[in-house]
Parts: sequence; structure tokens; C-alpha cells
Amino acid sequence: MSVDTRTITVEVPGAEDTVLIMKAPTAANGGAVRILEASAVNHATTSSTVSYTLALHRYSSAGTPAVNGTIAAAIGGTADHWADGVPKSFTIDSTYGVIGAGEWLALVVTAQNAGTATRGRVTLSLVNGK
Repeated sequence: MSVDTRTITVEVPGAEDTVLIMKAPTAANGGAVRILEASAVNHATTSSTVSYTLALHRYSSAGTPAVNGTIAAAIGGTADHWADGVPKSFTIDSTYGVIGAGEWLALVVTAQNAGTATRGRVTLSLVNGK
């Protein structure tokens, strides 16, 4: 059996932000999307005092999306700072790794002591369906 896996890459903003990456298709157009794996890389070394974290969340389909669950807990930060060009893997939650029809996949960037990304990227592998 073959599975049509898609890979998308998203730029990490240079400031604290929540980025709505994609909306899962409606049920009539295929429905849910399953996140298979995700990783991130920064192109500068951060420190144990100035850094940032990245997390993946599932947001509702409401006009003003709200958190419906954590797909992957935060990675990076001052306790686990970024090394230049060294990828970090997200751990995908088995319960929230499926984005339901019409829900949003969001990237949450949180600065620690004014830390910012330098040409940061998040790469996600996903497949339609549960």
C-alpha cells in the first residue's frame, strides 16, 4: 500500500508570534490531516540566556481560532538552545497529531529573553486522513 505523504516547510518568524500554517480540508474534500513527523532548524547558535521555543498546536475552525490541543510540545529554548544548522525533532502527540476537518495547524514561537530565529525553518511531513 502506498501513502501520499506531503512535506511542507515554513519560515520561523523573527519575533514572537502564532502562525496559522494550514487549514485541514473540509470533510467533502478529504477531511483530516495527520502529522507524521516534524523538525526545525535555526541558522545561528542561541545561548542558555537568549533563545526561543517552537511548539505545534491544533486550533479550532472558529473565526478566531482557539487552541484545541498540543500537537508537539515546545522544543528549543534556553535549557535546550539551538546550534547553528542542527535540526531538532518535535515529538508528535498521538492524540492531537490529527488535525480534524476545518481545523488549523499552528506554529507558536515564544521568545525567551528577546531571543529570535535566524533563518529558521520548520519542516512537516503529513498525509490526508486519520
